[in-house]
Amino acid sequence: MEQAAYSTLLIISLFLLLGSGLWVAMSLFVVGFIGISLFSHAPVGPVMATIVWGAENSWALAALPMFIWM
Repeated sequence: MEQAAYSTLLIISLFLLLGSGLWVAMSLFVVGFIGISLFSHAPVGPVMATIVWGAENSWALAALPMFIWM
């Protein structure tokens, strides 16, 4: 299958997951997991771990709760 067909399949699966009542974050995680496994030959676990760590390891996410608490 081509990249356009995979993309269409991922978009349809995203709408199906969202329509079934699954939370948005979980739907995006499942579609991202499937997308990485289809488009990349890299192991999915370490790639997802790196993405999650990179998104959560920022000063903005640490500073905002501290600002609210103070």
